[in-house]
Amino acid sequence: MRSSVLKISMQNRSRRLKATEFSGDMRIYLSRQIAPCIRPAALLLPWLALCIVGSIVAWPVAAQSLDARFLDGVRERQLFSLAEKFCRDRLARQDLPEERRAELSIELSRCLTEEALQSAPEKRDAIWQQAMKVVDQFAKQYPQNPRLVQVRVQRGLVQLTWGELLAQEAELAGDKPGRIAKAQDHLREAIEELRKAETKTAELLRRQQPGRKSDAAELSSVELRSLEKNIQYQLARALRSQGESYPADSADRINSLTQAVELFRNLAQGDTADPLTWPSRLDAAACYRLLGHLEAAARRLDLAEEDSPPARYEMRARAERIRLELAEDHLDQALGLAEKNRMWNGQPLADLDYAVLEAFLAAWRRAADANDAASSAAWQAKATAAVRDLDQRHGPYWRRRAESLFAEQVAANPATTDVAVLTRAAEGFYRAGQPDDALTAYDRAIKQARGSSQEAKAFELGYAAAAIEHQRQHYAAAADRFRQVALATPAQPKAAEAHLLAIYDLGKEARKTPSVIERYVEMLAEHLATWPKATTADRAHLWLARVHERDRAWQRALDDYQAVRPGSESAAEAAAGLARSYQALLAEQQSAGKSTSATALAAVAEVEATSGIKKSAPPGWNAEQQQAVLAAAKILLEYTDNGFAKAEQLLSLAIEQAGEASDEWRASAEALLVFAIAAQGRTADAQRHAAALGHADPGALRSLVEGLGRLCESAQPALRTKLATLELQILEMIGEQSADANDEDRRSLALAHAHALGASGRKEEGIGELKKLAEANPREGRIQESLALALWDAGDPQALAAWQNVERKSRSGNERWLRAKLYEALIYERTGDRQHAAQAVNVVKNLYPEMGGTVLKQQFLDVLKRCE
Repeated sequence: MRSSVLKISMQNRSRRLKATEFSGDMRIYLSRQIAPCIRPAALLLPWLALCIVGSIVAWPVAAQSLDARFLDGVRERQLFSLAEKFCRDRLARQDLPEERRAELSIELSRCLTEEALQSAPEKRDAIWQQAMKVVDQFAKQYPQNPRLVQVRVQRGLVQLTWGELLAQEAELAGDKPGRIAKAQDHLREAIEELRKAETKTAELLRRQQPGRKSDAAELSSVELRSLEKNIQYQLARALRSQGESYPADSADRINSLTQAVELFRNLAQGDTADPLTWPSRLDAAACYRLLGHLEAAARRLDLAEEDSPPARYEMRARAERIRLELAEDHLDQALGLAEKNRMWNGQPLADLDYAVLEAFLAAWRRAADANDAASSAAWQAKATAAVRDLDQRHGPYWRRRAESLFAEQVAANPATTDVAVLTRAAEGFYRAGQPDDALTAYDRAIKQARGSSQEAKAFELGYAAAAIEHQRQHYAAAADRFRQVALATPAQPKAAEAHLLAIYDLGKEARKTPSVIERYVEMLAEHLATWPKATTADRAHLWLARVHERDRAWQRALDDYQAVRPGSESAAEAAAGLARSYQALLAEQQSAGKSTSATALAAVAEVEATSGIKKSAPPGWNAEQQQAVLAAAKILLEYTDNGFAKAEQLLSLAIEQAGEASDEWRASAEALLVFAIAAQGRTADAQRHAAALGHADPGALRSLVEGLGRLCESAQPALRTKLATLELQILEMIGEQSADANDEDRRSLALAHAHALGASGRKEEGIGELKKLAEANPREGRIQESLALALWDAGDPQALAAWQNVERKSRSGNERWLRAKLYEALIYERTGDRQHAAQAVNVVKNLYPEMGGTVLKQQFLDVLKRCE
């Protein structure tokens, strides 16, 4: 048998390529293009191994009739949590007999072991550790329990099963040396544990009085002898697995397999009624074959067959005979055995079906090497059918083993052109944990599909290959593959979706490599040009708008946000982005001294249209539409001169019929409503509404304070006093909730309180608070400037020194520095010192000819004109 066939005796775990939902930015799903989805299912060991895991416990017949049978049935149905709860509930009882406590501890460990075998790789280690912990805790708490030896054996079996699984996975994993090393560690511990148990069992046998037990909890001589044989079988199995993990012809491999042979040979000499005799005979033959002693292996099989083994073992013997014939390069004899009946009690035997597949693949290989195209095609078809049979008859574990073996054959045969065969090979490599080989096979299949005009199949295969790269987080490679498959056949139903996935993956790559953003924008434009009417175009517009928003290209961002169709999945996000972009644009216009009312009204109309709030009543608004209401209200309140009534109307309607709106949203809406009412001069109404804000979110209340502060700055004196009084009322509410506020928030609230005191007519109190703040925060420019401004408004002689302090602590030429120079000039003018006033203005004019922009420049020039 070729080495590739020999190595396949231990196989892989399966992994599932899940249909992935991209959270946040992505609400479409990766289509399930890679084979039928696999459950994160069992990598079950061959049936005999699991049977032996159970048989190691020497159950009394009476005890087995209820609990043990129940647990066997529950485990068989993979109801592990139920089995574990059953065991833990029983173990929690204080009156549990010693022998039952040992047995249930073993059963619990078995449950966890089988659960680990059937769990996803990322979850398994924790479950393995639990299986170990159960027996370790028992050994620590009950060191004198007469059945402790059984529990220690179970610990060895956990290590053995864990090691076998890792060794199987290592055969096809990328990090083979690392995984093999871990597998060998577990197998080594299993061998050590089993040998200790063997020694302890022999000691107990020597102490045991023949034919009787001195205590009901102790194991009888019969039970101990049965246990001893089981330990020997498990030890032989561990040694065989250890041997197979070493390189061929190495001394370690020969040593371990030789020890296994000796143990199997001793067990094989037992009575044929013994359940371990027949498997030991066949395992001994397999060990000889693995050692390369093919004649000895043949003699072992001949002797076994002469004793007329039961039908089940006869079938297993034929599987081993097929492998032996292949190892001896007797392909025709192997094929002859493969053609015989493979049913036992009306059921197929998995190991025999797998050996038949090995024979068919060898025949296909021989025909391909001989360039016999017709024969090669025939054997290829038989092998394909054999893989299908293993899948349908024996489930995921054998399917994965068969697909892996099949995939290796396809990869080694460049003459294979059948798309279905190449596809199965690709799927097999993927499930075997070999994504690079899977991609190579997919690329071969894609090429053949396109060459034979199977465009839909080529798209499906290309999509699957791209999805593998995405799953591996190879985002640049995934983006290239998704884009290629989409543009190769743009009329395919999922072509636009594939292209959008390419953009999404490129966006992920851009987070690591910012320079990729240019290509990202180009691909978005490409998407909109190729599929302008597809549903994916809305998402493309949304993503492109976000790039423009990041670049502060507000109008381009607005154009793309507005291009998102109302009612689409992206509409709510587009409405939010539209509001953000408009607010940023309006803030820039306001800073430049431009009128914002017209733009603000247009913005509100767009937000209402994009979000859909004009087409439905408030009870039907979703969370995104409710947020759009807040955004529209903020724009009306901050950037229009006459939008306060409209904001009040919009907010009142939304609050009244909000339905199940969140408390946070209600608080924000009610705070804005108070501001809208106050902005219209109805401060008494605003105060009544404000009284209901006692439990509102502090953030919403702080926003209200900021808004009222802005209103105070431009309001007439009588109204300013009322607004400031309302602001003080809100600040008092915040003070009761501000225990968790940070230092920055505390400073902002203290500053707002000082301003409100001054605006409400309590100027001395306000200045007093500002002085305390300024002293406590000497480097806080906004606080120092607020104090200077308050002193100027009060006509206080200390104002000049305050503004000079602001000037010294500000960077020359910045906005705060320029304002300080302006107020210095104004103070000189007020006190009649026109020379120093003009001198202060000329310093600014000479240093900074633009003088801070249109508004400040005009103020400077007015002072200069009056003082020259």
